[in-house]
Amino acid sequence: MQKKSKNNETLTQKIEKLLKEMENKEINHQQSKESSSLWKENDKLQRWFEKTWLKCYKASPVEKKRIRATGKEVPFKKLK
Repeated sequence: MQKKSKNNETLTQKIEKLLKEMENKEINHQQSKESSSLWKENDKLQRWFEKTWLKCYKASPVEKKRIRATGKEVPFKKLK
């Protein structure tokens, strides 16, 4: 009897482990979908920013790259 109960326990443990793995995979998949949509939205906003704001300011390509990479403000000289 003990062998059967041990086998049942190990089977239930294996099943629980597999269920947890499946749940983790599903969560990871959902997170990757969300992050990819955030990256797409970020790219859209970045292109809009470059088309509108950076056109009005005198900035070297290096400064533009720095803004893209860090997201920090860089002092620009406004074009007249």
